[in-house]
Amino acid sequence: EPLSPAKRTLEDAYRTASDLTYLISLQNNSNAPFTDLTVQDNLGAFTPAGAAAPVQPLTYTGPAELYVNGVFAQTLTPAVTEDGVTFTLPSLPAGSNALILYKARVNGFAPLEPDSEITNTVAVGEQNASASVPVDSYADVSIEKDMSPNPIDAGAELTVTFTIENRGNVAATDLVLVD
Repeated sequence: EPLSPAKRTLEDAYRTASDLTYLISLQNNSNAPFTDLTVQDNLGAFTPAGAAAPVQPLTYTGPAELYVNGVFAQTLTPAVTEDGVTFTLPSLPAGSNALILYKARVNGFAPLEPDSEITNTVAVGEQNASASVPVDSYADVSIEKDMSPNPIDAGAELTVTFTIENRGNVAATDLVLVD
């Protein structure tokens, strides 16, 4: 093919509201330059079970940087729509390579169940490339302590309440509370 795309992410796993860094690489294998090259990224779009329309588990946050043959060329300002993000490369010389580096944030549509993943696909003409990143399996335990009444009088009874919450996506086990 005259143009071959590839895609990967720098992170090994994701959590809700985390940032992912994506790299889209393009190799111009032809003897002619490409101009106004359109690179469309679907931001991981998928259709959840029972849903009528696709959702995007990623939100483009930028910035987007373009490197040509390993040298910084410019900051890109992509078009962001409900279908994803579109980058336009002004030119890609014959025999050269380009790298688009950008950030996206994991949003509320991202699947958080263990063994889930986000597969983000980029399309350049008829060529596609995808990068998948799995959800991080973790327990995220927080604890709050409340005492009442406040203030307390000497000799009065004090009530202590602990609220323990797990914001992770797997069960927290073997917890020990020491006060």
